[in-house]
Amino acid sequence: MPDPNATLARAVAATDTTVFFGAGSTLGGGDGASRASLYAYDRATGTFSDVTPREMEKDPSVRELAVLGGRLVVTSAGATEPAKLAVMDLADLSSYTVTATAGKTAKTLTTDGERIYFAGDAGLHAYTIATRSVAPVRNDAGDLGEVWGLDHVDGGLAVVSGYGFVAEIDPATGTSVVTDLGRAGAPVTPQTCMGIAADARYVYVGGNNVIARHDLGTGAVVNLRAPGEAKDAEVLDGVLYTGQYSSQGLWTYDPAADRQPHRLAQFPSEQNRPLDLCFDAVNGLLLAGAQSDTEGGGSLWTYSLRDGSKAAYVNPIDGVQLVRAVTTRKASPTSGRQPHRAGPRGTLVAFDPVAGRELWRVDPPMATGVAALAVRGPTCTASPAGAASSSSTCGSGGWSTPPTCAPSVPASPPW
Repeated sequence: MPDPNATLARAVAATDTTVFFGAGSTLGGGDGASRASLYAYDRATGTFSDVTPREMEKDPSVRELAVLGGRLVVTSAGATEPAKLAVMDLADLSSYTVTATAGKTAKTLTTDGERIYFAGDAGLHAYTIATRSVAPVRNDAGDLGEVWGLDHVDGGLAVVSGYGFVAEIDPATGTSVVTDLGRAGAPVTPQTCMGIAADARYVYVGGNNVIARHDLGTGAVVNLRAPGEAKDAEVLDGVLYTGQYSSQGLWTYDPAADRQPHRLAQFPSEQNRPLDLCFDAVNGLLLAGAQSDTEGGGSLWTYSLRDGSKAAYVNPIDGVQLVRAVTTRKASPTSGRQPHRAGPRGTLVAFDPVAGRELWRVDPPMATGVAALAVRGPTCTASPAGAASSSSTCGSGGWSTPPTCAPSVPASPPW
């Protein structure tokens, strides 16, 4: 690996003479981690050359590579800017074109010789080689969700969706044939639970590209489509609210009015990983703590259920600590953060979500970051990451001034 500061090598393609691989940092970006890089490894000499298109150097990572005819096609992962697509001449890698795409993701490359097709969070698109332009591909299959497979076969496109179906699309007419993999006989197995929320009628369980709605009265289960992963959720007056990874923002679903979940609000796309949702009943605000996988640090989001106004406070403590947990007391959310690499660990901040200002902060004497927070009367309890049986209690002095904090170890787990 020629770049020791890269956190991953993400893509690979090869010819008879050269191996190309793309690297960078996505999980664990920022704080000195490298950005997008493209290397050419000469099979004969065993040496590396950096051939990264300069327009991609500020992106988090190279996402995908493909050798298509006499061209090397490269996509970068987007963060603060859209994802980019580069078409490089294999005979002269310094000869290339770079085009911005419509979203933050561009992956699963294939071609019909005249166009290069790719999928991403903005849907299915085609890059026309002659005009160097990007345009969406029409289809009547509806929302394709997260596309994990794409190929050009017999004049059509075969698309494998994270929603569990295959769509065969005619790009000339936009007509589609959709096959549900489960109904076609593919094995269906349980998913990992990403987040859970409940009220007196339903329990909602978030997974990959799906939120399962369990009816407590009948036992019936309905699988709702939602892109990415529902990392955390709240049910308020019968309405579900979720924080959707990656870069999907806040989503909502009203079982009395909606057929499927839909986006409620977007936030800065680099703040891609919502981790904890909390409702501020005093101000009618939905609060979310988030992490930026590519840039480091994190943010506190606020969304008003009264008037739809929103705000995002990026890096409210420093540039490396993410917002891992949020709880409220008298309208002041307290944010617990985990460290990125070095520096303060588990900083707690009291924050006024209406004025958008910090009230106080304190660094409890914990060896790890904060995993969860709860308010018990006048006391804020912080649960350290990786230590379910220990906690730090912060009390006294009210909430307008920094509290005194001392670590404590309960005789038994707090549940």
